[in-house]
Amino acid sequence: MKDIIAETIEQVQNTCSEALVLICAFHANDIPYGNKHSKIETSSETACGFFIEPDKIVTTIDALAGAYAVMAIKAELLNKIEMNNINQSFEELNDLQQSDVYAIEGITAFDAKNNIVILKTTDTGTPLKLGNSDDVMFGDTVFSLGYGNDMKHKCKIATVQNRYNEYKWFQMKTEFKPGDGGGPVLNNNNEVVAVMAYGAASYVEDENSIIATAIHSNVLKDLRNNVNDVVPLKQWQKYTRIRAYTLELQADEKAKMADVSGAIKDYINALKLNPDLVEIYNKRGVLKTRNRSFKAAIKDFDKMIQINPENLYAYNNRAASKSILGDNEGALEDLNKAIEINPMYIMGYTNRGGLKKRLVASKLLEGDFEAAQRYCNEAKQDFKKTLTLIPLIPKNYRDRKTLQKEIQELMDLSIKIDQCKKEEQLK
Repeated sequence: MKDIIAETIEQVQNTCSEALVLICAFHANDIPYGNKHSKIETSSETACGFFIEPDKIVTTIDALAGAYAVMAIKAELLNKIEMNNINQSFEELNDLQQSDVYAIEGITAFDAKNNIVILKTTDTGTPLKLGNSDDVMFGDTVFSLGYGNDMKHKCKIATVQNRYNEYKWFQMKTEFKPGDGGGPVLNNNNEVVAVMAYGAASYVEDENSIIATAIHSNVLKDLRNNVNDVVPLKQWQKYTRIRAYTLELQADEKAKMADVSGAIKDYINALKLNPDLVEIYNKRGVLKTRNRSFKAAIKDFDKMIQINPENLYAYNNRAASKSILGDNEGALEDLNKAIEINPMYIMGYTNRGGLKKRLVASKLLEGDFEAAQRYCNEAKQDFKKTLTLIPLIPKNYRDRKTLQKEIQELMDLSIKIDQCKKEEQLK
């Protein structure tokens, strides 16, 4: 079975290679727009893109928002050279030969609600065929393409979990990394059925996500059928709903720098400019928990769950706020739901084990030894499940030693509960 999967992945990679491009967007720290001769410090961000017509490339809006220059580098070049530093200076990348990149005229169509944009190129490439996203069913296996840290395109398996946002977005179980946005999602017939967009926001995890959002290919078909005159990048970025994407990205950066108040303010303004940036609710809720505004955070998580009832991160994040506010039963329900959505969700088991361990102590104080013993046993199982799910605990999870200590403490608690029960019976 593994050999078949490996062969399929290799086949998808080879089939799509000529259609893919690496989108490299350049940002200046102090001004929204600049040029290659600017002395202001610059940085670059990458995304994926692919041809849907010989002279048209699709990618995500957030890949271009706030950038003063954009390059579309051919995948075949990246397979030949070593370019593992995505923050190479503009001058270094500008040394690429004209034949190594596709010249971009500007934007010819975009959907600010669904985070997709079509670029017009002066050169031509090999387009991918668009499939019917309505044919994709829950549980289907699909294949996503994006760029790894080594700037080589890679194919990953994804499982479709549900549809949301007026049934125009898929939620998929797959690894999502920075650089995957804008990549095609293909069915077994090598037809594009979606475009990768986001990795779902988590409370504690790093940039890599186990849940991804992708935009239906039928949304892209409609956009392709309504192309307009080419608009230069700088002019397009001034549109109100596009500026909202820039504000969201700016807020993301502020959040990383622990500027919680500044990030929340930018998220609020971004939603005012573009109410369709719904992933902001989860991000903003996380920041509100850091400000200890737990009731306000819960409202944001409620909104995210209303939009996407299968967003396991929103359930996990809401559980944390509920627990702090003393609603342990509500927190347990949310963690149970998160694990139901993804039975391999490591943080869900870890958090549920920790919550049940705290409940053991409270039940002991209440003299409810039966409940204390039940929560004790269940907490041990949750921590043991965490240990079995992954061979090595990633950096943002508790390490093995800590988890084993938790299990030992629960075993000691179990003995204490038995002693309390016996003492109670002797009274």
